[in-house]
Amino acid sequence: MKTTLLTISLLLSMISFAQTKKKSSVKTDKTLAVKIDPKVKTIESIHNYMVDYLNRNVEMAPTFRLDTVLIKNEITKVPDSLLPNDSIRFDTTILGTEARYYLYTDSNLIDSISFYLDHQFNVIDSQLVKLGYAIQLANGELTSLENAKVKVLEEYPDAIWNRITLKRGKVEHYNRKGYELGQKLTYYYFDGICKTCSYQIIKIQFDAETGKVASELKIKTD
Repeated sequence: MKTTLLTISLLLSMISFAQTKKKSSVKTDKTLAVKIDPKVKTIESIHNYMVDYLNRNVEMAPTFRLDTVLIKNEITKVPDSLLPNDSIRFDTTILGTEARYYLYTDSNLIDSISFYLDHQFNVIDSQLVKLGYAIQLANGELTSLENAKVKVLEEYPDAIWNRITLKRGKVEHYNRKGYELGQKLTYYYFDGICKTCSYQIIKIQFDAETGKVASELKIKTD
């Protein structure tokens, strides 16, 4: 009898240990899949991009009015082996998005611009000059090219400019008072020569917002 009870007790102990070990080996995956709304993410990324680009806080409205957000998808048909042979699964991959905005000033439409984003919602920087120009124009901040030419030619009347272009970038030459090297601005870039000046090679960054020379580089070629 004692032998029988001891045997039963050992069997119960072994069963209990096996169940405890089995329970402890079970892993629970608590990771939740976070769904991203492509439209919301696109608008958020563009706003952050604008803040970084202008180096200041940005209110999109009323200047920028969103028209459409196009989501570029690639849909792949995948056979599902767990279902009958004629069953398929559709996997959707986001290739990128495009957001189109209309730009207004005083309720008047002045331009439109599109932002292109990759699959990770990074803005693809392909329209910096147009963007900078449109922003300044919409806000009434942009000094005209003709005014820029007049002011620069007053200082360098005999200069011959190889090129004059509108750019967005950083102050990179000897800075004038009020500007710091590395400061971002929209500017007209004057690159030329002056045979009658003491400096033959001249490169000027003319601030398109303030109408002042932000920086210049003058090189003697004696």
